[in-house]
Amino acid sequence: AVFRKDYAGALHHQDRLTPLHGAIFVEPGVCGVKYALSLIGRARNEMRLPLTPIGEAAESGLRRAMAHAGILNA
Repeated sequence: AVFRKDYAGALHHQDRLTPLHGAIFVEPGVCGVKYALSLIGRARNEMRLPLTPIGEAAESGLRRAMAHAGILNA
């Protein structure tokens, strides 16, 4: 959108995705990304040590952020 000089459209996309960016990294590492990908069937939510799955609060926040971004149906 920015390359097309559609700044209003770009801002709309940014506003949709900003909560998702924050929710993915509530807990350190790639665990949030793996959980999010598992929700849409693109990966398994399995970790190898020293990584551990994200907690329930982070899962809930990530699901909400994905719904806000239009990636999941709430």
